[in-house]
Amino acid sequence: TVLLSAVGRVGALSHPRLLAAECVAGFVGGAAKQLCVHPLETIATLSEIRRGKNPAPVPWRELASRPQRLYAGFLLTASLNAPYALVFHAAMYCSSLGLATFSLPPPVIELLAGALAAAVACIVGVPLETIKHRMMVSGKGYETMGSAVARALRSPREHYAGFYTTLLRNIPYNSVQFGAFALFSGIMPKMYAGALAGVATAVVTTPIDVVNTRLQTQAVVVNAGGGGESSTCSGAADLKERTYSGPIDAARSMALDEGLGSFWRGSFPRAVSYAPSALIFFSVFGGTRQYLASVWSSGLYLG
Repeated sequence: TVLLSAVGRVGALSHPRLLAAECVAGFVGGAAKQLCVHPLETIATLSEIRRGKNPAPVPWRELASRPQRLYAGFLLTASLNAPYALVFHAAMYCSSLGLATFSLPPPVIELLAGALAAAVACIVGVPLETIKHRMMVSGKGYETMGSAVARALRSPREHYAGFYTTLLRNIPYNSVQFGAFALFSGIMPKMYAGALAGVATAVVTTPIDVVNTRLQTQAVVVNAGGGGESSTCSGAADLKERTYSGPIDAARSMALDEGLGSFWRGSFPRAVSYAPSALIFFSVFGGTRQYLASVWSSGLYLG
């Protein structure tokens, strides 16, 4: 780890403009992806938080009457994506340079670099995702971007709920996504490679994503299933006692009380969103990175 870190830092410092291109392109690609798939992510989140063996349905009628709810949390997510992109893509770039010294195949380099970058970026990404999920379910104190930021500043530690489940999800998510894209792009057009990478990612990460969403939203969701009234559209009071004490307790409770099928709630909209989101991200990210690298680095090409 020390060796990789040292080699990575030297490589990054020798091409600072390429590192800047990587980070800016990551932000632009992430924002473009989020703009297109945020509604599907909202639907997936509303599906994942439903509890019980016979959970209440997703509130389609209210979503149809208030379509702006599908973009709840988007502006804040897009804004805060800048520091996340900086941390993730800087770590990804430095890790890739370090791993390249071992003469590994490109897909393996991308897979390992994605895993390392995901672990580092969780420090920034977890509170961002917690805020996004709570805004998606209209939790009390998260009705507007201003109130969500104020809540986060008052109790920052609370927004690291689900840190370890996010880590367990993001490491395979990013390693599979970047590794699969590098593998598939060598045998097919990059557009199809991006879509297939998204589908592969969705298959691997959906169960842990459901557990993670439950942990991050339980503080603002009163009773999102079991035939009871859902708080996901009207706002909810904070729970005095949290339903789950941690990821293991959440997984055990879901399996015993709701069955194994509960781990796949929201899997369809999530899979549908992951394919185009990966396609959009890699297309915008690659194009922006190549353009900025050529402009900022006096003809240096970043393939």
